[in-house]
Amino acid sequence: MSEKKISAEKMQEEIMRFKEEYAWISSKNNRYADLVVSIMDSLGMTIEELSQAANISTKTVCRIRSGTIKYNGKLREYNPHMKTITAFCIACELNGLKSMTLFESLGTGFKKSSKTESAYHYIITNFRGKSVHECNDFLRVIGLPECDLLGG
Repeated sequence: MSEKKISAEKMQEEIMRFKEEYAWISSKNNRYADLVVSIMDSLGMTIEELSQAANISTKTVCRIRSGTIKYNGKLREYNPHMKTITAFCIACELNGLKSMTLFESLGTGFKKSSKTESAYHYIITNFRGKSVHECNDFLRVIGLPECDLLGG
Protein backbone atom coordinates (compact mmCIF):
# COMPACT_ATOMS: atom_id res chain seq x y z
CA MET A 1 0.00 0.00 0.00
CA SER A 2 1.50 3.32 -0.99
CA GLU A 3 1.39 6.34 1.27
CA LYS A 4 0.01 9.55 -0.09
CA LYS A 5 2.50 12.37 0.40
CA ILE A 6 1.51 15.95 0.94
CA SER A 7 3.15 18.37 -1.46
CA ALA A 8 5.81 20.72 -0.11
CA GLU A 9 3.60 23.68 -1.02
CA LYS A 10 0.59 22.24 0.80
CA MET A 11 2.78 21.41 3.79
CA GLN A 12 3.99 25.03 3.94
CA GLU A 13 0.37 26.23 3.82
CA GLU A 14 -0.54 23.94 6.71
CA ILE A 15 2.49 25.03 8.72
CA MET A 16 1.57 28.70 8.23
CA ARG A 17 -2.06 28.02 9.17
CA PHE A 18 -0.98 26.20 12.32
CA LYS A 19 1.39 29.01 13.30
CA GLU A 20 -1.39 31.58 12.86
CA GLU A 21 -3.84 29.48 14.88
CA TYR A 22 -1.31 28.83 17.61
CA ALA A 23 -0.36 32.51 17.78
CA TRP A 24 -4.05 33.36 18.17
CA ILE A 25 -4.81 30.86 20.94
CA SER A 26 -1.59 31.44 22.86
CA SER A 27 -1.80 35.24 22.74
CA LYS A 28 -5.34 35.53 24.07
CA ASN A 29 -6.28 35.76 27.69
CA ASN A 30 -8.78 33.26 29.01
CA ARG A 31 -11.81 35.57 29.10
CA TYR A 32 -14.33 34.16 26.65
CA ALA A 33 -15.91 37.55 25.93
CA ASP A 34 -12.57 38.84 24.64
CA LEU A 35 -12.26 35.77 22.42
CA VAL A 36 -15.78 36.32 21.07
CA VAL A 37 -15.03 39.95 20.22
CA SER A 38 -11.72 38.96 18.60
CA ILE A 39 -13.41 36.29 16.47
CA MET A 40 -16.26 38.55 15.40
CA ASP A 41 -13.85 41.38 14.58
CA SER A 42 -11.57 39.12 12.53
CA LEU A 43 -14.59 37.95 10.53
CA GLY A 44 -16.04 41.45 10.23
CA MET A 45 -19.26 40.03 11.66
CA THR A 46 -21.85 42.36 13.17
CA ILE A 47 -24.06 41.57 16.12
CA GLU A 48 -27.06 41.30 13.80
CA GLU A 49 -25.24 38.98 11.38
CA LEU A 50 -24.13 36.71 14.20
CA SER A 51 -27.59 36.76 15.72
CA GLN A 52 -29.10 35.57 12.46
CA ALA A 53 -26.40 33.00 11.63
CA ALA A 54 -26.36 31.51 15.15
CA ASN A 55 -30.14 31.65 15.63
CA ILE A 56 -29.74 33.60 18.87
CA SER A 57 -31.11 36.98 19.90
CA THR A 58 -29.09 40.16 19.51
CA LYS A 59 -29.45 40.55 23.28
CA THR A 60 -27.70 37.20 23.77
CA VAL A 61 -24.95 38.18 21.33
CA CYS A 62 -24.38 41.37 23.31
CA ARG A 63 -24.20 39.32 26.51
CA ILE A 64 -21.61 36.91 25.16
CA ARG A 65 -19.59 39.83 23.75
CA SER A 66 -19.55 41.64 27.09
CA GLY A 67 -19.49 38.59 29.35
CA THR A 68 -22.04 40.28 31.57
CA ILE A 69 -25.79 40.33 32.17
CA LYS A 70 -27.83 42.88 34.04
CA TYR A 71 -29.73 41.23 36.89
CA ASN A 72 -31.71 43.17 39.48
CA GLY A 73 -30.04 46.37 38.31
CA LYS A 74 -26.52 44.98 38.76
CA LEU A 75 -24.03 43.64 36.24
CA ARG A 76 -23.18 40.00 36.78
CA GLU A 77 -21.01 37.52 34.95
CA TYR A 78 -22.84 35.87 32.05
CA ASN A 79 -22.05 32.22 31.41
CA PRO A 80 -23.71 31.16 28.18
CA HIS A 81 -25.22 27.73 27.75
CA MET A 82 -23.16 25.17 25.84
CA LYS A 83 -25.69 25.15 23.00
CA THR A 84 -25.29 28.93 22.61
CA ILE A 85 -21.51 28.71 22.32
CA THR A 86 -21.80 25.74 19.97
CA ALA A 87 -24.14 27.81 17.78
CA PHE A 88 -21.57 30.63 17.90
CA CYS A 89 -18.80 28.25 16.78
CA ILE A 90 -20.93 26.92 13.92
CA ALA A 91 -22.06 30.39 12.81
CA CYS A 92 -18.46 31.64 12.77
CA GLU A 93 -17.23 28.44 11.09
CA LEU A 94 -14.58 27.99 13.77
CA ASN A 95 -12.23 25.06 13.51
CA GLY A 96 -11.86 22.61 16.36
CA LEU A 97 -8.85 24.34 17.90
CA LYS A 98 -10.53 27.74 18.18
CA SER A 99 -13.79 26.14 19.34
CA MET A 100 -12.06 24.19 22.09
CA THR A 101 -10.15 27.32 23.15
CA LEU A 102 -13.46 29.12 23.51
CA PHE A 103 -14.98 26.29 25.58
CA GLU A 104 -11.87 26.10 27.76
CA SER A 105 -12.15 29.84 28.41
CA LEU A 106 -15.58 29.12 29.89
CA GLY A 107 -14.12 26.39 32.07
CA THR A 108 -16.08 23.67 30.34
CA GLY A 109 -15.59 20.77 28.01
CA PHE A 110 -17.66 17.99 26.53
CA LYS A 111 -18.76 15.07 28.68
CA LYS A 112 -18.48 11.85 26.71
CA SER A 113 -21.26 10.37 28.82
CA SER A 114 -23.70 13.03 27.59
CA LYS A 115 -25.35 12.35 24.24
CA THR A 116 -26.14 16.05 23.84
CA GLU A 117 -22.60 17.23 24.56
CA SER A 118 -21.13 14.48 22.38
CA ALA A 119 -23.44 15.60 19.57
CA TYR A 120 -22.32 19.22 19.99
CA HIS A 121 -18.69 18.10 19.83
CA TYR A 122 -19.46 16.01 16.75
CA ILE A 123 -21.04 18.88 14.83
CA ILE A 124 -18.22 21.29 15.76
CA THR A 125 -15.74 18.72 14.46
CA ASN A 126 -17.64 17.56 11.38
CA PHE A 127 -20.16 20.22 10.33
CA ARG A 128 -17.87 23.20 9.72
CA GLY A 129 -19.35 25.27 6.91
CA LYS A 130 -22.89 24.08 7.62
CA SER A 131 -25.60 26.32 9.01
CA VAL A 132 -27.05 26.15 12.50
CA HIS A 133 -30.32 25.02 10.89
CA GLU A 134 -28.55 22.11 9.16
CA CYS A 135 -26.93 21.17 12.46
CA ASN A 136 -30.32 21.28 14.18
CA ASP A 137 -31.75 18.97 11.51
CA PHE A 138 -29.00 16.49 12.37
CA LEU A 139 -29.60 16.90 16.12
CA ARG A 140 -33.32 16.18 15.62
CA VAL A 141 -32.62 13.07 13.55
CA ILE A 142 -30.32 11.62 16.23
CA GLY A 143 -33.07 12.16 18.79
CA LEU A 144 -32.14 15.25 20.77
CA PRO A 145 -35.10 17.11 22.29
CA GLU A 146 -36.06 20.56 20.97
CA CYS A 147 -34.68 22.19 24.12
CA ASP A 148 -31.18 20.98 23.16
CA LEU A 149 -31.21 22.40 19.64
CA LEU A 150 -28.70 25.13 18.87
CA GLY A 151 -29.55 28.77 19.18
CA GLY A 152 -32.16 30.46 21.24
